[in-house]
Amino acid sequence: MEIPEGYEAHLVPRSSTFKNFGIIQTNGIGIIDHSYCGDNDMWKMPVYATRDTEIHVNDRICQFRIIENQPKIKFNKVDLVVVAQEVKNSNFVGKTTSKLTKEIKNVSSNIDILTNNILEISKNNLVLDKVRDIKYNLDRFNTMINEVLNIDMVTINKIKIYNNKYNIKNLLKEIFSNYLDKLKYSIDVSLPEYLYGDAINLKEALKSILDICKMGSYIDFSLNTITKGVVCRLIINIGCDINEKNELFKKNGILSMAKTQITLMGGTVIPSDNKIIIILDQKIYKNETVLDKYHKGIKESKILIVENNISSRKIINKLLDNSNINVTNLEYGKECLDKIRNGEKYDLIFISQDLEYLSGIEVMNKLKTIDFFKTPVVLLTKDNSFEYNDRYKEYGFSNVIVKPLNKNKFYKILDEFLT
Repeated sequence: MEIPEGYEAHLVPRSSTFKNFGIIQTNGIGIIDHSYCGDNDMWKMPVYATRDTEIHVNDRICQFRIIENQPKIKFNKVDLVVVAQEVKNSNFVGKTTSKLTKEIKNVSSNIDILTNNILEISKNNLVLDKVRDIKYNLDRFNTMINEVLNIDMVTINKIKIYNNKYNIKNLLKEIFSNYLDKLKYSIDVSLPEYLYGDAINLKEALKSILDICKMGSYIDFSLNTITKGVVCRLIINIGCDINEKNELFKKNGILSMAKTQITLMGGTVIPSDNKIIIILDQKIYKNETVLDKYHKGIKESKILIVENNISSRKIINKLLDNSNINVTNLEYGKECLDKIRNGEKYDLIFISQDLEYLSGIEVMNKLKTIDFFKTPVVLLTKDNSFEYNDRYKEYGFSNVIVKPLNKNKFYKILDEFLT
């Protein structure tokens, strides 16, 4: 075989090779490049047998993937002593960001001084207009630096504290349901589930802005977070194809009210030509209760976990240590279907979306065709959009957990179905 120029093949065992045959690839991974294509060049996989085994013709023990060659990389020499000293700093990210912010402010200050000097000495109206434009945009830039990059400002003493706990993920889910035809969203996976704040005004403000944005052909919504201690900074970007947002804020009473609501909550709204940025600090709700309380209330149960990711299986099994739960672990959807069809009974099933051969959704579709099957099934997925809509219910799942696994969400699901 000859691989196309610019590509290489990676030869590796299948995920079930060791389990079924007890063999290990001795060179870890085989890399076959474009030039390995002569008449006597054969693709082989060297293996070590850890036990007596038999491999027959047509047994599937390995696989390969065609991968584009790695691009040329240039390495820059650095002073390892300096790097090591920086890494030792316990607050490396925070101090680095703070230092970067100060350097940007120094440059901004120099530009401000230069533009002021030009305004004082120039008599050319065209030049004066351009310099005023520079100062206007410089002011907006400084606002963004102060509000977004300066993490030194993230402090519990400077935010509005409300005693009302709210579920930020459920709030977003409820809002998004009204704009799904035009909305494309991206939510930071590290967003805490519960915050302290004014959920009512936050919801009204976001809906007011989205109502205006839906006049365009699309809405882009992204939410990123910066966490410092017990404070979570929400950085929300809402974009659409309606221009002149600044004028909209000045002329539209609804948007003006939204800006006022965010400001009263201690946040900042930064309008630009094609998007609106909202910066709002919220206190993180910390669940002080011991997670073991879930174990005490859970009846003796049987759980089936269908997950081909070893790390995810280990995490789930670790969370179930010292509980009354009997756990069965499987790697493939077919194994799950065979057990259910053979009459195996479980109180709860977790199925990963990213299974080989049959995806979690495909397995669910087949389970629904089994007349006597009534067990609740929870979807494990990397797609966090499932948390903000009810799409998982359309496939027949009872709930969803977004990976990496959130142990609080996991225990709540156990509490829901097993107590």
